[in-house]
Amino acid sequence: RALAYRDGMTVMDALLECGGFTKFANKNDTTVVRRSNGVEERIKVRAQDLAEGKDLSQNVLLRRGDYIIASESFF
Repeated sequence: RALAYRDGMTVMDALLECGGFTKFANKNDTTVVRRSNGVEERIKVRAQDLAEGKDLSQNVLLRRGDYIIASESFF
């Protein structure tokens, strides 16, 4: 789902606004994809640990144009 960017938006803000993950998502295998000066950067995020309050350092500050990808789990 596409969201309107706003200053100060974090991974957790975006996930909450989207309604969370599907039941098939591997939440701890989440990636923020960012392009800067024509170079793609991938930032790994352990979103389940973030959501459970185990690792708040995973709450990456987003930039305009970032997108979040959650891998699918096999189980």
